[in-house]
Amino acid sequence: MAGETEDPDPRRLLEEHVRSPRNLGRISHADGLGQAVNECGDTIEVTVEVRDGRVVRIAVMPRG
Repeated sequence: MAGETEDPDPRRLLEEHVRSPRNLGRISHADGLGQAVNECGDTIEVTVEVRDGRVVRIAVMPRG
C-alpha cells in the first residue's frame, strides 16, 4: 500500500494483519459484491465502493 514500508518478512506482516485486521465488515450500499466458499465451508464476502471508475473502499467479511 502506498506510504507503507514493506517488511521483508511476510510472516511478520501476516501476524500483524491477524492481530489488527483491516477493512472488516460490509459496505451497505456497495457497487460490487463477491463471495467465495472453499471445500471446508469457510466463506469470504467482499464488497466494494467504486467512484469514477476507481475502487475507493473495500470491505471483507470472512466466516469459518
